Amino acid sequence: MPKGPLTQLLKIQELELVLHESAIVHGAGAVDDKNLKRKITDLRKKVPQAFLTHYDSVKRNGMGIAREIGGRCRACQVVMPNGDLNNIRSGRIQAICPSCNIYIYLESFGQER
Repeated sequence: MPKGPLTQLLKIQELELVLHESAIVHGAGAVDDKNLKRKITDLRKKVPQAFLTHYDSVKRNGMGIAREIGGRCRACQVVMPNGDLNNIRSGRIQAICPSCNIYIYLESFGQER
């Protein structure tokens, strides 16, 4: 499973949230927007276009990627079938939640070295 692009998507989503929240709290332009936007742009360049297309399309509804913890998608809170989790780990299917259709970053991805 190509966890590299998923790791980049997690970072992108986190920076986009920081940018959005700071605009709400401090107003647009109050923080270093240009620096955050540049970091987001740089990270997006490292992600294959197919991943970005799916991420952007599902992100319109809120999130584009979520973590799986204990077999549960943290976006929709649905318990994922063990067969799907095993198929994602082995790379047989894409790392997408079967319930909410967003990318899923498996808990085990963060533990691999």
